[in-house]
Amino acid sequence: MNSGLIEHNEENLAVSDGRSSKGGRPSREVAAQLRGHILEVALREYSRHGVEGVTLSEIAREAKISKRTLYTRFRDRDDLLVAAIEHGIERLLAPLSNTIPAGTLRDQLLYIGAQMMTISLQQDAIGLERLLASISQRMPEVYQQVSETIQNGRL
Repeated sequence: MNSGLIEHNEENLAVSDGRSSKGGRPSREVAAQLRGHILEVALREYSRHGVEGVTLSEIAREAKISKRTLYTRFRDRDDLLVAAIEHGIERLLAPLSNTIPAGTLRDQLLYIGAQMMTISLQQDAIGLERLLASISQRMPEVYQQVSETIQNGRL
């Protein structure tokens, strides 16, 4: 898998906390980048090992951050899991929303259907589908959170 969602190039991914040498909080931009990085790592680890197969400590280590940094941004495992899944879905669907061609409604729907088929066959989408199937059985409350977000169009 060479996709940006599940795999990443360690050499090209520099995580800096964005603080000055005097300390303090990172800028909003750096905080957003760090959040995205954490979500990418979490999604990759959950997809590889399953939810029960990875700890928050392991995610922090893989993301090259402290557990404190992780817990500052996410309340618990469920909070991180929901955010990671939503991040993955947004990442897969974002290109689609920007490329719908002008034309008749029929042509637009055919285009969207074809693109959704292409997306659903990508390794990232398959990983997300497996993860969602797993949590739907083992963690119905988390699955419900993700489902509500999707149904309410917040992605």
